[in-house]
Amino acid sequence: QNTSDDLISDLKIAIENENPELQSFLICGSETDLHQVLKTVRIQGYKNLQRLQLMQIDMTSKSSKALCDYFDTRLYPLQHLEIVNCPFSSADSAQCVIYRYDVYFPARSPKLNSLRNLPLVTLQIRFQASLMSEHRIFWNCLSAIKTLTELSLVYSRLTPDSCILLANELKNFKHLTKLDLEGNPILSVGAGILMTEEINLTYWGFRNCQIDRYCETNDKLVHDFIQHICKQVVYNPFLETIDLRDNCLNSSDYTEILVSYFKFFLGEISIKKIDICIDKN
Repeated sequence: QNTSDDLISDLKIAIENENPELQSFLICGSETDLHQVLKTVRIQGYKNLQRLQLMQIDMTSKSSKALCDYFDTRLYPLQHLEIVNCPFSSADSAQCVIYRYDVYFPARSPKLNSLRNLPLVTLQIRFQASLMSEHRIFWNCLSAIKTLTELSLVYSRLTPDSCILLANELKNFKHLTKLDLEGNPILSVGAGILMTEEINLTYWGFRNCQIDRYCETNDKLVHDFIQHICKQVVYNPFLETIDLRDNCLNSSDYTEILVSYFKFFLGEISIKKIDICIDKN
């Protein structure tokens, strides 16, 4: 409690002095009272916060409500939000941060979508276990953030079923350029489903997604996934990076990708640079 009180006191002084570094907040540690921090920001009338990083905060129902109330005011131009390893006290608390559902007046619920009330450019949710990613409303709410260009859902227990729902919503992410799904067991089927959609991203992050040539029961799924990558390499004019590290693909898979790249650009005056991140061995 003393640590939290000292933080609040320092925060008040910094806001009064209009310290420029306050455009970015890093709030870290389970002892920090997020409710009091956000309450201080609102009482002090500070509206220049652009980047908010929450790390290892205990997201109690009180903290979750304070966060979505902060979003729903629509007074704060928050462009970058990062939530890392913040355990939620319940599934309801987790859903409250992503979207707010009014059980008494369901017709109002779309207006209560917390994240949609922010001009977010970057959303990073890492090491979270309660995202409800196998429910359509989760992806509907994320796609409603029309300004979003970078979405990272790293190590957040997404599944192939999650990818099916995400694929159905990808076309609604109007400005999305980077998608990072590192550490989610989506397999080749989940990654392949995403890459079948007609969306030209600059970055696809599939590191450690259990894409395994040797263990997956249907070898054709891995083959199809490699084919989708080849098509991205050839036909996506904006592609810069595909991260395939820490998956179990064989050398022939990587060779096939490289052959498609060089075959297509053979004879071109300028070859576009694409980073294909793979394991050294």
